[in-house]
Amino acid sequence: KITLITVVLIGIILFLLYRSIPMTAAVLSFIGAALALGRGIVALASERHLFHVSTFTASFVTAVVLGAATDYAIFLLSRFHELRRAGVEPLEAAREATVNTASVILGSSITVALAMASMGFAHIAMFNTTGPAVSVAILATLALSLTFLPAFMAIAGPRGWLASERCRFGSS
Repeated sequence: KITLITVVLIGIILFLLYRSIPMTAAVLSFIGAALALGRGIVALASERHLFHVSTFTASFVTAVVLGAATDYAIFLLSRFHELRRAGVEPLEAAREATVNTASVILGSSITVALAMASMGFAHIAMFNTTGPAVSVAILATLALSLTFLPAFMAIAGPRGWLASERCRFGSS
């Protein structure tokens, strides 16, 4: 229930920000993909006994990935829209947005992943079972942010699927 409520709230905020159902759907789809990938990899790693998980792990993974995926998508799409408003063609805007924001996304992801991974050394079970799992999920979100999302932008941009009411292209 909490995940559903959070996703609905993120959707409302995205719709208010972009004023576009396709844009909102695109970001929510990316967030869903990041969440599915992150939780899937954590489950697989736990099943392979790479680290232990607790009952809190799924909740923490979900919360952190929802936040990180939303941030990374907004970073990339905001830069994409900025470039499109400046008259840059969609494919070039997707490429340049990725190049310009990759270091920010990478820095943010690595910081969170290392901080969470260090929790694996804690003597409190909730932390040492949750930290490594969140770290792995954040790295999966990073990978998706720098591969899937730019590819999606390159495909969706020229088709006009990433246009929003606040980001009309071709006018200053």
